Amino acid sequence: MSKLSNALILLLIAYELSINGYTYLSRFSFIKKANLDYGNEEVVKYIKSIDNDAFYRIEDDTSRTDNYPLLNNYYGVDYFMSTIKKDTFNFLTSLDVVNHGYTKNTISYDGSNTLVSTLLGIKYHVETSKRDIKNYDKVYEIDGKEIYENKYALSVGFMANEKILDYKNNTKDGLDNINQIYYYASNNKPVLKEIKLTPYGDGYTFNNKETSDIYVLAKFKKWYTYDGFHLYVDGKSQKDDNRNYMYHINNTFDKGEINFSYFVQDYDKQDFLGIHPYYFDKKAFEEDVEILKKNQLNVDKVSKNTIKGTIDVDNNNILFTSIPYDKDLHIYVDGKEAKPIKLLGTFIGTKLDSGHHDIVIKYKPYTLYKAIVPSVCCIGLMALYLNFNTIKKRLFKTNKPKKKKA
Repeated sequence: MSKLSNALILLLIAYELSINGYTYLSRFSFIKKANLDYGNEEVVKYIKSIDNDAFYRIEDDTSRTDNYPLLNNYYGVDYFMSTIKKDTFNFLTSLDVVNHGYTKNTISYDGSNTLVSTLLGIKYHVETSKRDIKNYDKVYEIDGKEIYENKYALSVGFMANEKILDYKNNTKDGLDNINQIYYYASNNKPVLKEIKLTPYGDGYTFNNKETSDIYVLAKFKKWYTYDGFHLYVDGKSQKDDNRNYMYHINNTFDKGEINFSYFVQDYDKQDFLGIHPYYFDKKAFEEDVEILKKNQLNVDKVSKNTIKGTIDVDNNNILFTSIPYDKDLHIYVDGKEAKPIKLLGTFIGTKLDSGHHDIVIKYKPYTLYKAIVPSVCCIGLMALYLNFNTIKKRLFKTNKPKKKKA
């Protein structure tokens, strides 16, 4: 192949890449980090100034991007990644608190649901919509952003009863799944009690016998796209707590018959699966959390790929961490590698005997190292291919005999 042909091919490749790159990137708008909602990161700086614990999570209600934790150097749940772990995504959507209809490459959770945030160690919630955040304590306000502390938030690691291994995710509703996790992990009491509904007209009715607050989940096949749903209790419109059709309702109603009704736009009715109400037993919730907090992982140090801490264990049970399971994650107990357990089909943990233990959780990307080998080989083969003609001439060059002068 001539040099001219090679040059033309390279020009065509460059042209095609330029057109593809332009048409793709032109669909998006780009925002400087300084112009994002957190601006100069004063909110995060304030939280870090009042809490010097080595590990806790923060979430907010108005992220312009789901990679805020990465952009602002704090630990969170939200993130966007094309290689997002399917198990983590499926687990969080099974709790009906994240965006299971938006994109399967994104986890977007605002952190305002006490039951979920407590399990995931989300200690602070940043609120801009002036909502009534239940069971959180407001600690500060800056630039129109309210900072709430979740006093119930668990450590990134805590001891759970072995019954947690019996947990089975169901497709009924997220509140039931959340209830099971607390019950099995603490081996104490369920925190939610299902309310039996009786069909009545276009809604339901039930006999209000308790004074406990009420959680209601409006279940849809998907999420994020439904703007035509409204829930009413005794004719009063309710506001969902975390924008995913989960409602925490103050039970100030009289005892006796109460009506649930709702409105669903015609174009959304095909995806509406019904409502699921539960009484919230706050006392049982606080008891369960106290049990789980009794033996927590005290994190001493966090580095790029390592979490170090200590834990005191009263009874032989399961160390539950809210870190997604990965075969490249390794847990070391008192200097020896422990056998990892996949918990709730999502998180990593291990069994621990009673006593004091030094814990190290380390990420060793052996898979990445293995991937480097074929990459290097391919680069080498490409180099050989591109220089084939030159190499061929050098390897198979023949010396022609010189003509003798007459």
